[in-house]
Amino acid sequence: MKKKILFTTLAAVGLLALGACSSSSESMSDEIATYKGGSITVEDYYDEIKLSSTNTSTLQNLIIFTVFEEVYGDDVSDDDVQDRYDEIAASYSDFDSQLETYGYTEETYKAALKQNLAFEAGLKANAEVTDEDLETAWESFHPEVEAQIISVTDEETANSIVDQLNNGGDFEELAAANSTNSTVDFTFDSTSTDVPDEVKTAAFELANDQVSSVISVTDSSTYTTYYYIVKMIATSDKGDDMSEYEDTLNEVALDTITADQTFRTETIAKVLQDANVTMKDDDFSSILSNYLTTTSSSTSDSAATSSSEATSDSSTAESSTAESSTTESSTTESSTTESSSAAE
Repeated sequence: MKKKILFTTLAAVGLLALGACSSSSESMSDEIATYKGGSITVEDYYDEIKLSSTNTSTLQNLIIFTVFEEVYGDDVSDDDVQDRYDEIAASYSDFDSQLETYGYTEETYKAALKQNLAFEAGLKANAEVTDEDLETAWESFHPEVEAQIISVTDEETANSIVDQLNNGGDFEELAAANSTNSTVDFTFDSTSTDVPDEVKTAAFELANDQVSSVISVTDSSTYTTYYYIVKMIATSDKGDDMSEYEDTLNEVALDTITADQTFRTETIAKVLQDANVTMKDDDFSSILSNYLTTTSSSTSDSAATSSSEATSDSSTAESSTAESSTTESSTTESSTTESSSAAE
């Protein structure tokens, strides 16, 4: 399953961690600026900014991601990192410029990705999929279908396309002339993330060669509304045998468990406590109190907020989080940049 990692989330954690490593030998009394009669030091700056809500949240995430990498980093291979890197890079027409915009090099971005993947690995390592979880996943599962999709940003155009199709118009020709998609042919099942949920739901109701009515989808990050028309090419029925899709259903169930807010908070608490995390700066003595006391406090608003930020793409990272469909490829760069303030 595809998971996007948004730049700002990683920047707040990965780059801060790298920066901390590179500057660990520097004195907190180093001067940042001087003036007649005095100077501004690193310590002055630290004392000024450290208790802002943004920075305490960033520190909280830094601790969480760093500890998860320490505990579960060995579960993430270089190939895992490269695969995730390539997957994200493929979503951009000019990925190098995006890295530069958000202050990354390929090396630092991969380091941040590894932390995110280690966090995902830690969540999964603490999750247990039950038969009931699999049954729940089965209820909403639809197997893979083949379909053609047109996406436009104007409702009038979308309605005109449907009228033309109903009067014998050629789907591929109309797609080539109007669609924002870079491709018209899609293969997806109910777990796929490269097609909006509303489009998948409508598509699964279609018979072969049937064309949908206009499906409107509003991107939650950019608030742009897209209008889709789907033609079903080859649909399928899941039948009655769950075992045929056991691996996929297990992944669906695992994703559902690890996306649960209470589960995330309790897992973070367990990992931090097992790692014997202790706050040494009195000003931050309570920053992890919801995690370092008991898991029963994990459902507080503060804990929920911080564990939500400690996701990928989000959640997968990644995680998100709403993801821009690859059927909206012409808007990928702008929508991802605008949505980069949200955690995955």
